Amino acid sequence: MAIKKYRPSFSLPELQHIYSALDGNMHPSSKTIREQLRQMILKISVGAIAASHTVRLPIEQEIGMEPELPAADSDLATVLNLARLHGPSMLTDSQLETYVTHLYSTDQLTPEQEALFEQGDYSWLRK
Repeated sequence: MAIKKYRPSFSLPELQHIYSALDGNMHPSSKTIREQLRQMILKISVGAIAASHTVRLPIEQEIGMEPELPAADSDLATVLNLARLHGPSMLTDSQLETYVTHLYSTDQLTPEQEALFEQGDYSWLRK
């Protein structure tokens, strides 16, 4: 049986973001995808492959009238989604810090968890 494959179109920063989002995910498909992305990012970085096409930004963004969303917002959304899907124990250290900082700043921690967070101890999330 043949496996159908498709080619999405991503920018280098988007590929790097997907690659880092898969860090720590132990699912076999994630490991395969991460390796394919690593190879693609490396080939792009050394100029071995070129972009398939170029997309122009809207004129408002080109002249600076419409600010782009900060990367941290999308990173937080990704981290929250990963924590929801796989649990915080599957997050990388940097993702876990983003996650627990969000919980702390939105008053979602118990007093005991807040005390541990303030000491820099996130081990309670790794259980």
